[in-house]
Amino acid sequence: MAQHSSVYDEGYDSLDVSTRAAMAYVQQHRPRSEPARLAELAPKIPPEVARTLIVADTACDLPQAWLDQHSVSILPRSVRVEGREFLETRANTNVVKLLDHFARGGEAPSQSLPLAAAAMRNEMHQWLGVNTDSVLLLCLSARRSRMYVNALAATQSLVLIHNKVRRLAGNRAPLTAWVIDSANALGGVGVLLSHAVRLRESGMMPANIAVTLNTFRNSVHTLVAPHDMAFVARSARSIEHRPIAGWKVSLATLLDFKPILHFNADRVAAIARVRGQLRAVEDVLTRLMHVVEAGALATPFIALSYAGKLEDIESLQSYKVLRAWCNRHQIAMSLTMMSATGVLMLGPRALAASFASQQFRGE
Repeated sequence: MAQHSSVYDEGYDSLDVSTRAAMAYVQQHRPRSEPARLAELAPKIPPEVARTLIVADTACDLPQAWLDQHSVSILPRSVRVEGREFLETRANTNVVKLLDHFARGGEAPSQSLPLAAAAMRNEMHQWLGVNTDSVLLLCLSARRSRMYVNALAATQSLVLIHNKVRRLAGNRAPLTAWVIDSANALGGVGVLLSHAVRLRESGMMPANIAVTLNTFRNSVHTLVAPHDMAFVARSARSIEHRPIAGWKVSLATLLDFKPILHFNADRVAAIARVRGQLRAVEDVLTRLMHVVEAGALATPFIALSYAGKLEDIESLQSYKVLRAWCNRHQIAMSLTMMSATGVLMLGPRALAASFASQQFRGE
């Protein structure tokens, strides 16, 4: 795993820059070509809507093919393991290495960190097309990650720089940006992303998309079946600030008890306990099936991610039944390998299932 320490070191001293410095920045960092999907959409919806760039990071737990198809740009994260660092993308290669690391007994402290504001700004700049007018950046829960704080600085810097250059070029339409705290993690962010894409493609203005997402996020749920209680205990201590007593972790491990965790509206709670990882996974899939059968989804999209080989899930009868039902009722369901962020939070062989419902109560 290669070293990439420079990408998260702060390298931007001031948000406000002179027009000359803004011009130099834009000329130095020439943007990549505009996503093809937005160009395809342009004739179908108002140009100002087609010019909206939607951004998240690798912890959204959606497949790269889906992200490419819907022109969602993804920020990498910096993952540190045993003193080494790598940039995580949605390619899954480094996640496989991380899972192998833990399979070999590796237990060194590990971290998943968002890019610093300067690096985040530089990445987003390269995705701006010549006609891009708006940026929507969806972040992991601000309570669980510094991504939100860094994103605020990054987008403010991006807007300041580009608006100086746009005015100089005679473009009086300002670049605007919204940073949205998803109040979610993993596939919960992915469900919000899918809803944002649907709203953009329906013709909704970016400001209205941001307002809608700030309400919709409270209807997003993630059910988790973790395998290794040591990872859950570490996350409870370092992320949730709700430590679990060591004897409880030892007892649960000894008896092979697995909690079913429910994430919603920036809260997490154990809603059930079952014995054995397979039963825990089946429990999550069964609860999800009940929501789908009841017609209780708020949007026709489900995001599943697994910290292991996907065939372990695809071979389960409960998964096959769920996928068949979704296919019949035109509900999109993605299954992808969990991000490194998710693996570090929940451990190998954890399953996360995210969906939106106003009726689900986690009982």
